[in-house]
Amino acid sequence: MSRRRNRGGASSSAADSGSSVPEASAPAPKRRRRGTPQPPEEIERRRQRKEFAKNKLVELRATIETIQDGSHPNVAAKAEALEAQKAASLKKAGLLRDLKKKEIDQLYAWEEHAAQETCDNALRDIKQEAVAEVEREMRRMQDVVDGKKERVEPNTTRNLRSKAKAEDGNGDGGGMNGDANGDGNGPSLELELEEGDVVGDLKSIHRDWQEVAQRFAASAAGEAALRQVSADRGRLMYGEGLVFQRGHDVVVTSNVTGEDFYGMITNITQSEVSLRLVDGGKSRVYLKHLRSNRCHLKRA
Repeated sequence: MSRRRNRGGASSSAADSGSSVPEASAPAPKRRRRGTPQPPEEIERRRQRKEFAKNKLVELRATIETIQDGSHPNVAAKAEALEAQKAASLKKAGLLRDLKKKEIDQLYAWEEHAAQETCDNALRDIKQEAVAEVEREMRRMQDVVDGKKERVEPNTTRNLRSKAKAEDGNGDGGGMNGDANGDGNGPSLELELEEGDVVGDLKSIHRDWQEVAQRFAASAAGEAALRQVSADRGRLMYGEGLVFQRGHDVVVTSNVTGEDFYGMITNITQSEVSLRLVDGGKSRVYLKHLRSNRCHLKRA
Protein backbone atom coordinates (compact mmCIF):
# COMPACT_ATOMS: atom_id res chain seq x y z
CA MET A 1 0.00 0.00 0.00
CA SER A 2 2.82 2.36 0.74
CA ARG A 3 4.42 1.55 -2.64
CA ARG A 4 1.27 2.54 -4.52
CA ARG A 5 1.03 5.72 -2.51
CA ASN A 6 4.58 6.61 -3.29
CA ARG A 7 3.91 6.16 -7.01
CA GLY A 8 0.73 8.22 -6.73
CA GLY A 9 2.51 10.89 -4.81
CA ALA A 10 5.24 11.06 -7.33
CA SER A 11 2.74 11.44 -10.10
CA SER A 12 0.88 14.20 -8.37
CA SER A 13 4.06 16.03 -7.57
CA ALA A 14 5.15 15.83 -11.17
CA ALA A 15 1.82 17.17 -12.29
CA ASP A 16 2.01 19.90 -9.70
CA SER A 17 5.46 20.87 -10.83
CA GLY A 18 4.19 21.33 -14.42
CA SER A 19 6.81 19.03 -16.07
CA SER A 20 5.77 17.02 -19.21
CA VAL A 21 5.54 13.22 -18.97
CA PRO A 22 5.40 11.07 -22.16
CA GLU A 23 2.24 9.12 -22.67
CA ALA A 24 2.46 5.33 -22.46
CA SER A 25 2.40 3.39 -25.89
CA ALA A 26 -0.55 1.20 -26.82
CA PRO A 27 -0.28 -2.26 -25.31
CA ALA A 28 0.65 -5.17 -27.68
CA PRO A 29 -2.19 -7.53 -28.56
CA LYS A 30 -2.27 -10.41 -26.27
CA ARG A 31 -1.71 -13.89 -27.76
CA ARG A 32 -4.70 -16.10 -27.68
CA ARG A 33 -4.39 -18.96 -25.31
CA ARG A 34 -5.28 -22.46 -26.30
CA GLY A 35 -8.88 -23.40 -25.73
CA THR A 36 -10.13 -19.87 -26.06
CA PRO A 37 -12.70 -19.28 -28.85
CA GLN A 38 -11.54 -17.51 -32.07
CA PRO A 39 -13.00 -14.17 -33.01
CA PRO A 40 -15.67 -14.31 -35.73
CA GLU A 41 -13.64 -12.15 -38.10
CA GLU A 42 -10.66 -14.55 -37.87
CA ILE A 43 -12.90 -17.48 -38.61
CA GLU A 44 -14.32 -15.72 -41.68
CA ARG A 45 -10.87 -14.79 -42.93
CA ARG A 46 -9.67 -18.37 -42.71
CA ARG A 47 -12.78 -19.62 -44.46
CA GLN A 48 -12.31 -17.18 -47.34
CA ARG A 49 -8.66 -18.15 -47.68
CA LYS A 50 -9.51 -21.85 -47.94
CA GLU A 51 -12.25 -21.13 -50.47
CA PHE A 52 -9.82 -19.09 -52.60
CA ALA A 53 -7.22 -21.90 -52.50
CA LYS A 54 -9.84 -24.46 -53.58
CA ASN A 55 -10.94 -22.30 -56.51
CA LYS A 56 -7.30 -21.71 -57.49
CA LEU A 57 -6.61 -25.44 -57.51
CA VAL A 58 -9.57 -26.02 -59.81
CA GLU A 59 -8.32 -23.26 -62.10
CA LEU A 60 -4.76 -24.66 -62.19
CA ARG A 61 -6.02 -28.17 -63.00
CA ALA A 62 -8.04 -26.73 -65.87
CA THR A 63 -4.94 -24.87 -67.07
CA ILE A 64 -2.96 -28.14 -67.14
CA GLU A 65 -5.70 -29.74 -69.22
CA THR A 66 -5.66 -26.87 -71.73
CA ILE A 67 -1.86 -27.10 -71.94
CA GLN A 68 -1.97 -30.83 -72.59
CA ASP A 69 -4.65 -30.64 -75.27
CA GLY A 70 -2.92 -27.64 -76.91
CA SER A 71 -5.75 -25.17 -76.46
CA HIS A 72 -3.80 -22.93 -74.10
CA PRO A 73 -3.17 -19.56 -75.83
CA ASN A 74 0.58 -19.50 -75.20
CA VAL A 75 1.02 -23.14 -76.18
CA ALA A 76 -1.16 -22.70 -79.26
CA ALA A 77 0.89 -19.68 -80.42
CA LYS A 78 4.19 -21.50 -79.95
CA ALA A 79 2.83 -24.62 -81.64
CA GLU A 80 1.74 -22.54 -84.62
CA ALA A 81 5.22 -21.01 -84.89
CA LEU A 82 6.79 -24.47 -84.70
CA GLU A 83 4.48 -25.77 -87.40
CA ALA A 84 5.46 -22.89 -89.67
CA GLN A 85 9.15 -23.60 -89.02
CA LYS A 86 8.62 -27.30 -89.76
CA ALA A 87 6.80 -26.50 -93.01
CA ALA A 88 9.64 -24.21 -94.09
CA SER A 89 12.22 -26.91 -93.31
CA LEU A 90 10.26 -29.54 -95.22
CA LYS A 91 9.90 -27.22 -98.18
CA LYS A 92 13.62 -26.54 -98.20
CA ALA A 93 14.38 -30.25 -97.93
CA GLY A 94 11.98 -30.99 -100.77
CA LEU A 95 13.60 -28.40 -103.02
CA LEU A 96 17.04 -29.75 -102.21
CA ARG A 97 15.86 -33.30 -102.91
CA ASP A 98 14.42 -32.27 -106.29
CA LEU A 99 17.62 -30.42 -107.13
CA LYS A 100 19.75 -33.42 -106.25
CA LYS A 101 17.52 -35.75 -108.25
CA LYS A 102 17.73 -33.42 -111.24
CA GLU A 103 21.50 -33.17 -110.98
CA ILE A 104 21.84 -36.93 -110.60
CA ASP A 105 19.62 -37.45 -113.66
CA GLN A 106 21.67 -34.93 -115.62
CA LEU A 107 24.92 -36.55 -114.55
CA TYR A 108 23.61 -39.95 -115.52
CA ALA A 109 22.44 -38.64 -118.90
CA TRP A 110 25.85 -37.10 -119.44
CA GLU A 111 27.71 -40.29 -118.54
CA GLU A 112 25.28 -42.38 -120.57
CA HIS A 113 25.79 -40.23 -123.65
CA ALA A 114 29.58 -40.29 -123.22
CA ALA A 115 29.59 -44.07 -122.78
CA GLN A 116 27.35 -44.56 -125.81
CA GLU A 117 29.52 -42.26 -127.91
CA THR A 118 32.68 -44.07 -126.84
CA CYS A 119 31.11 -47.42 -127.65
CA ASP A 120 29.85 -46.22 -131.04
CA ASN A 121 33.25 -44.80 -131.98
CA ALA A 122 35.05 -47.98 -130.97
CA LEU A 123 32.53 -50.15 -132.84
CA ARG A 124 32.80 -47.95 -135.92
CA ASP A 125 36.59 -48.27 -135.86
CA ILE A 126 36.32 -52.05 -135.53
CA LYS A 127 33.92 -52.22 -138.45
CA GLN A 128 36.07 -49.98 -140.60
CA GLU A 129 39.17 -52.03 -139.86
CA ALA A 130 37.34 -55.28 -140.58
CA VAL A 131 35.93 -53.95 -143.86
CA ALA A 132 39.35 -52.64 -144.87
CA GLU A 133 40.88 -56.05 -144.21
CA VAL A 134 38.22 -57.78 -146.29
CA GLU A 135 38.63 -55.23 -149.09
CA ARG A 136 42.38 -55.82 -149.12
CA GLU A 137 41.80 -59.54 -149.40
CA MET A 138 39.23 -58.97 -152.17
CA ARG A 139 41.69 -56.84 -154.13
CA ARG A 140 44.37 -59.49 -153.74
CA MET A 141 42.01 -62.20 -154.97
CA GLN A 142 40.89 -60.00 -157.86
CA ASP A 143 44.51 -59.55 -158.86
CA VAL A 144 44.90 -63.33 -158.88
CA VAL A 145 41.82 -63.64 -161.09
CA ASP A 146 43.08 -60.93 -163.43
CA GLY A 147 46.53 -62.48 -163.56
CA LYS A 148 48.25 -59.47 -162.05
CA LYS A 149 51.27 -59.71 -159.80
CA GLU A 150 50.83 -59.61 -156.05
CA ARG A 151 49.53 -56.31 -154.80
CA VAL A 152 51.62 -54.43 -152.23
CA GLU A 153 49.22 -52.86 -149.71
CA PRO A 154 50.26 -49.58 -148.08
CA ASN A 155 50.02 -50.92 -144.54
CA THR A 156 52.12 -54.00 -145.35
CA THR A 157 54.78 -52.33 -147.48
CA ARG A 158 57.43 -52.37 -144.74
CA ASN A 159 57.01 -56.09 -144.10
CA LEU A 160 57.05 -56.95 -147.81
CA ARG A 161 60.12 -54.83 -148.39
CA SER A 162 61.83 -56.44 -145.41
CA LYS A 163 60.95 -59.84 -146.83
CA ALA A 164 62.30 -58.89 -150.26
CA LYS A 165 65.47 -57.60 -148.63
CA ALA A 166 65.88 -60.85 -146.69
CA GLU A 167 65.47 -62.84 -149.91
CA ASP A 168 68.14 -60.71 -151.59
CA GLY A 169 70.52 -61.28 -148.71
CA ASN A 170 72.09 -58.60 -146.62
CA GLY A 171 72.61 -56.36 -149.67
CA ASP A 172 75.70 -54.52 -150.62
CA GLY A 173 75.01 -51.49 -148.50
CA GLY A 174 73.86 -49.31 -151.33
CA GLY A 175 72.29 -49.16 -154.75
CA MET A 176 68.75 -50.12 -155.59
CA ASN A 177 68.76 -53.15 -153.31
CA GLY A 178 69.88 -51.07 -150.34
CA ASP A 179 68.22 -48.01 -148.89
CA ALA A 180 68.29 -44.35 -149.69
CA ASN A 181 71.01 -43.76 -147.11
CA GLY A 182 73.14 -46.65 -148.28
CA ASP A 183 73.39 -48.31 -144.85
CA GLY A 184 71.12 -51.27 -145.63
CA ASN A 185 68.72 -50.50 -142.72
CA GLY A 186 66.04 -48.53 -144.55
CA PRO A 187 63.15 -49.65 -146.75
CA SER A 188 63.92 -51.14 -150.11
CA LEU A 189 63.37 -48.91 -153.14
CA GLU A 190 63.00 -51.60 -155.73
CA LEU A 191 59.28 -52.28 -155.01
CA GLU A 192 56.88 -49.95 -156.77
CA LEU A 193 53.12 -49.49 -156.63
CA GLU A 194 51.12 -49.64 -159.78
CA GLU A 195 49.07 -46.69 -160.88
CA GLY A 196 45.81 -48.47 -160.02
CA ASP A 197 47.06 -49.22 -156.52
CA VAL A 198 48.05 -45.60 -155.98
CA VAL A 199 44.67 -44.36 -157.18
CA GLY A 200 42.87 -46.88 -154.95
CA ASP A 201 44.90 -45.81 -151.92
CA LEU A 202 44.19 -42.15 -152.61
CA LYS A 203 40.48 -42.85 -152.93
CA SER A 204 40.52 -44.78 -149.64
CA ILE A 205 42.35 -41.92 -147.92
CA HIS A 206 39.91 -39.39 -149.35
CA ARG A 207 36.90 -41.46 -148.30
CA ASP A 208 38.26 -41.81 -144.78
CA TRP A 209 38.95 -38.07 -144.65
CA GLN A 210 35.38 -37.31 -145.72
CA GLU A 211 33.93 -39.57 -143.02
CA VAL A 212 36.06 -37.96 -140.32
CA ALA A 213 35.17 -34.46 -141.55
CA GLN A 214 31.47 -35.28 -141.59
CA ARG A 215 31.58 -36.69 -138.05
CA PHE A 216 33.46 -33.63 -136.86
CA ALA A 217 31.02 -31.22 -138.51
CA ALA A 218 28.04 -33.10 -137.10
CA SER A 219 29.38 -33.12 -133.57
CA ALA A 220 29.25 -30.20 -131.15
CA ALA A 221 33.01 -29.94 -131.37
CA GLY A 222 32.80 -28.99 -135.03
CA GLU A 223 30.74 -25.93 -134.37
CA ALA A 224 33.65 -23.87 -133.12
CA ALA A 225 37.43 -23.82 -133.26
CA LEU A 226 39.49 -25.63 -130.68
CA ARG A 227 39.84 -23.78 -127.40
CA GLN A 228 43.18 -23.15 -125.77
CA VAL A 229 43.18 -25.21 -122.55
CA SER A 230 46.19 -26.22 -120.47
CA ALA A 231 47.01 -27.26 -116.90
CA ASP A 232 50.12 -26.36 -114.96
CA ARG A 233 50.91 -26.82 -111.26
CA GLY A 234 47.31 -27.30 -110.21
CA ARG A 235 46.02 -24.35 -112.26
CA LEU A 236 43.81 -24.53 -115.32
CA MET A 237 44.32 -21.93 -118.08
CA TYR A 238 41.06 -21.84 -120.01
CA GLY A 239 40.51 -19.78 -123.14
CA GLU A 240 41.76 -16.25 -123.02
CA GLY A 241 42.61 -14.98 -119.55
CA LEU A 242 40.49 -17.38 -117.47
CA VAL A 243 42.34 -19.24 -114.71
CA PHE A 244 40.78 -21.87 -112.45
CA GLN A 245 42.23 -23.63 -109.43
CA ARG A 246 41.19 -25.82 -106.52
CA GLY A 247 38.30 -24.47 -104.46
CA HIS A 248 36.69 -22.47 -107.26
CA ASP A 249 32.94 -22.87 -107.68
CA VAL A 250 32.19 -23.55 -111.34
CA VAL A 251 29.43 -24.49 -113.76
CA VAL A 252 30.08 -27.14 -116.40
CA THR A 253 27.75 -26.94 -119.41
CA SER A 254 27.49 -29.88 -121.77
CA ASN A 255 27.12 -28.80 -125.39
CA VAL A 256 25.84 -32.28 -126.17
CA THR A 257 22.87 -32.33 -123.78
CA GLY A 258 22.64 -28.62 -122.92
CA GLU A 259 22.67 -29.37 -119.17
CA ASP A 260 24.47 -27.47 -116.43
CA PHE A 261 26.37 -29.11 -113.57
CA TYR A 262 27.31 -27.09 -110.48
CA GLY A 263 30.26 -28.03 -108.31
CA MET A 264 33.64 -27.14 -106.86
CA ILE A 265 37.05 -27.95 -108.31
CA THR A 266 38.89 -30.46 -106.10
CA ASN A 267 41.86 -31.33 -108.30
CA ILE A 268 43.46 -30.41 -111.63
CA THR A 269 45.78 -32.69 -113.59
CA GLN A 270 47.24 -32.64 -117.09
CA SER A 271 44.29 -34.63 -118.43
CA GLU A 272 41.22 -33.85 -116.34
CA VAL A 273 39.51 -31.61 -113.79
CA SER A 274 37.94 -33.30 -110.77
CA LEU A 275 34.74 -31.82 -109.35
CA ARG A 276 32.59 -32.29 -106.27
CA LEU A 277 29.01 -31.56 -107.27
CA VAL A 278 26.59 -29.70 -105.01
CA ASP A 279 24.78 -32.95 -104.29
CA GLY A 280 27.97 -34.46 -102.87
CA GLY A 281 28.71 -36.60 -105.92
CA LYS A 282 32.00 -36.64 -107.80
CA SER A 283 32.63 -36.02 -111.47
CA ARG A 284 35.46 -35.21 -113.82
CA VAL A 285 35.84 -33.18 -116.98
CA TYR A 286 38.50 -34.14 -119.49
CA LEU A 287 40.66 -31.36 -120.87
CA LYS A 288 40.25 -32.77 -124.37
CA HIS A 289 36.48 -32.21 -124.07
CA LEU A 290 37.10 -28.61 -123.00
CA ARG A 291 39.46 -28.09 -125.93
CA SER A 292 36.98 -29.52 -128.44
CA ASN A 293 34.08 -27.48 -126.97
CA ARG A 294 32.19 -30.60 -126.10
CA CYS A 295 31.63 -28.85 -122.79
CA HIS A 296 32.69 -25.51 -121.41
CA LEU A 297 33.54 -24.13 -118.00
CA LYS A 298 32.64 -20.90 -116.22
CA ARG A 299 32.59 -19.42 -112.74
CA ALA A 300 29.49 -20.08 -110.67
